[in-house]
Amino acid sequence: MSKSQLQLPSTMLHLEDPKSPLSALSISPAEKDYLKPSIIDSQVVLKIGDFESPSPSPKNSLNYIDSPREKNKPNPTVPTTTTPQPNEPVSVLPNLRINFMRKVFAILFIQLLISGVTVGLTFVPSLGVRHFMSTNLPVIIVMALMSIGALCILIFKRESCRKVPRNYMLLFSYTIGTSYVLGSLAAVTESNVVLYAGGATLVVVLAISVYACTAKRDLTSKGMGFTTLFTTMLILVIVGIVLRGHATGIALSGVVAFAFGIHLTFNIQKLTGKYEVQYSLDDYIIASLDIYVDIVQIFVAILNIFRKLF
Repeated sequence: MSKSQLQLPSTMLHLEDPKSPLSALSISPAEKDYLKPSIIDSQVVLKIGDFESPSPSPKNSLNYIDSPREKNKPNPTVPTTTTPQPNEPVSVLPNLRINFMRKVFAILFIQLLISGVTVGLTFVPSLGVRHFMSTNLPVIIVMALMSIGALCILIFKRESCRKVPRNYMLLFSYTIGTSYVLGSLAAVTESNVVLYAGGATLVVVLAISVYACTAKRDLTSKGMGFTTLFTTMLILVIVGIVLRGHATGIALSGVVAFAFGIHLTFNIQKLTGKYEVQYSLDDYIIASLDIYVDIVQIFVAILNIFRKLF
């Protein structure tokens, strides 16, 4: 805006006018005569401040302050929030689920690595691990009790599964104890049978994982059915221990492998989060424990079948 002046015309204040503010003053007639020429000749000049527009665009100048803002147009100077609205889909949840699955698989990989190395040490005769594991029964009992104790705490005290580092200590105590028991079982079994059982378990687990991630049938909605299945399986195992038959042992091992295969499918579907029942994002220890138990039981069942067949 250029320089401008607003000049008001000369204003004559009639001192005799009763409405004039000066009429209320107590001044003498001589003072009134003295003031008349000054007031008549005075001019009031209103000067508007000089300033230049900070921007060539009229919308950025001060003269545009009264211009209406377009409706529903956000202010570019105010950062937009990333908080989702009530009706908007939360796009961050899939990323959280993927990170959760990665964490579970990382923990599971370490568990299986510990078990695989423990069993693999029995294949090296020069180390003496095979002889030690097959002859020291007290160590086997201690490791089995440690495994059972850690498992009971993880199952019956779920809050322990969410407290770091207690949850990791319990999980790997169970893993180390179970791995030692598996190594003792492998130490009294021929090495080629153990290798066959390990390869068959790998194929079965991979097939179940692919099916669980791609199946349209939701097994997570049939939780009570799994309870009945495992109760029946436990009764059959007790009957098989009493009978001690060759064919009965193979049949029961097949039933155990089949039951834990279905349960592994159930747990992997819970892990993906695409079905009715799913793991909470805080249950990474529980998810790792469930899947590890299923894989170990499948391996033991297949190993028992191969021991009777070969």
